[in-house]
Amino acid sequence: MGNMLNIAPKRLISLLCDSYLTLANLSYSIKVVEW
Repeated sequence: MGNMLNIAPKRLISLLCDSYLTLANLSYSIKVVEW
């Protein structure tokens, strides 16, 4: 049970990082298209 609690936050953080990077890439692509 303690192991699960240890893994969960790391997974959440990696998910947040992935979604943030995806959003950054999308906004960058949109800026490039607008130019």
